[in-house]
Amino acid sequence: MQNSWFIEAQKFLTIKDQFKLGDLSTEKQNPDTIGLAQISQTDLKLALETFHQVDRKALNAFMAKKEILLPLATTINDTLRDGDKVFFVGCGATGRLALSIEFLAHALQIEGHERVFGMMSGGDLALIHSIEKFEDYPEYAHRQLQDLNFAGNDLVIAVTEGGETPFVIGAAQYAVEHSKRKPFFMYCNPDAVLIKVAERSKLVLEDDRIHKINLDIGPMALSGSTRLQATTIQMLACSLALFSSKQSTQWESQVQQLIDILPSLTNDDFCELIEIESDIYHKGESVLYKVEPSLAIAVMTDTTERAPTFSLAAFENRQDQIQKWSWCYLYDEDSTTAEMAWEKLLLRTPRTLEWPELEGIAGAKRLYGFDFSHSLRDFREKKLGFTQHLAVIEMTHQQLAMRLGRGKAVCDMTKLQLWQRHLVLKMILNAHSTLVMGRLQRYQSNIMTYVKASNNKLIDRATRYILLLLKEKGREDISYDEVVMKIYEVKSQIGPDRPIVLEVLKQF
Repeated sequence: MQNSWFIEAQKFLTIKDQFKLGDLSTEKQNPDTIGLAQISQTDLKLALETFHQVDRKALNAFMAKKEILLPLATTINDTLRDGDKVFFVGCGATGRLALSIEFLAHALQIEGHERVFGMMSGGDLALIHSIEKFEDYPEYAHRQLQDLNFAGNDLVIAVTEGGETPFVIGAAQYAVEHSKRKPFFMYCNPDAVLIKVAERSKLVLEDDRIHKINLDIGPMALSGSTRLQATTIQMLACSLALFSSKQSTQWESQVQQLIDILPSLTNDDFCELIEIESDIYHKGESVLYKVEPSLAIAVMTDTTERAPTFSLAAFENRQDQIQKWSWCYLYDEDSTTAEMAWEKLLLRTPRTLEWPELEGIAGAKRLYGFDFSHSLRDFREKKLGFTQHLAVIEMTHQQLAMRLGRGKAVCDMTKLQLWQRHLVLKMILNAHSTLVMGRLQRYQSNIMTYVKASNNKLIDRATRYILLLLKEKGREDISYDEVVMKIYEVKSQIGPDRPIVLEVLKQF
């Protein structure tokens, strides 16, 4: 009898050409950040400057093409004015973006905010814990839209960093067939490359019934880590279209405010926070992020995304027999129950998937097992046997303050609206977490050697990184297919927190 890993590997190889994404801008190595891991260990200020320079380039690239958003802003305005619903749809990082946009709509009390929906593949539970392979099925997007009572005059904004995610493509195609309003498809790669790489992307890009918004900004600071600059720019685009005036001159000034704030994010205080947090993890201890409610979803997003990016233990669920504990967790000290904490995080009751075939993995019961309310600190301290370090993020006198141990960093946000503050905090935390992990050697140079190969896109990414590292060692005799087979074999033998790229590399 063949091993199950062998069968799974063969299945992937039959469809591999649909997921060979190495030619996409978002997947390429960024020449400006080569050696980032080593720099983070020797010169943190330079590492921060290097990272935020990629943010600056991305914001400037967006500035040059901001006019492309005008039809989106107008259509959103018309949809809400007519009493219809607006759906921001995403998967993984863009799914968390979608939920953040909905949170901001409620927090800002924009007109019609109750008809703005953030829809993430896997439902709200996926905000805190990745649901593997969900993104590979466009039909799941159809069902989730149906669950949310998508109607004939509703609008879909389908957001995918790479432009090739089947779930997000499925949402756009469903809207074409079931709504009079043309959906929007937002992505960050060149059309010419996408059309060659993925047939599913070609179908969308050549479909005149779908509006396209191409926000190509080049490679990420960490190769393939689209939770970084790609999602920052897409969140900026969605925010401008929904929350700002419909005048591009105002958009320019609001984007410039974000650019102008970047130099203040590279000072010694931010460097010290990175040192402190990396030292905590190096000692085997953990951090609780205590955050004021208006900013909590931004922190939840970054801390959740560390697990799949760097093969860390995901946030633990209290319903499980916990074997591995997450390095950090969001902490709401003022909420007395899990239900209260979740409602405060989302500004609404969570929406979960109660589909029988999912056997509860995305349901409400399991969601509330991810309990970050008042009891979390005692729970972890009793189970782990040591004090949890508190990282505090709060607004004081229009300034964002971050504190951890002896360290404190401050960023002046006096002139920024709430959605801009979220973007600045996102850029701060993206740089912070990436450089913390660089100091802990959770990637090499700017390559995600600890990438979690949990879906088809990530199997391809791990394969490409292994081939690249083999080439650096003078080994060009190994084929793509051989690496894929070895990935599936090794995956079946090691724990989820082991670096699949490095473990497979040893086999050759």
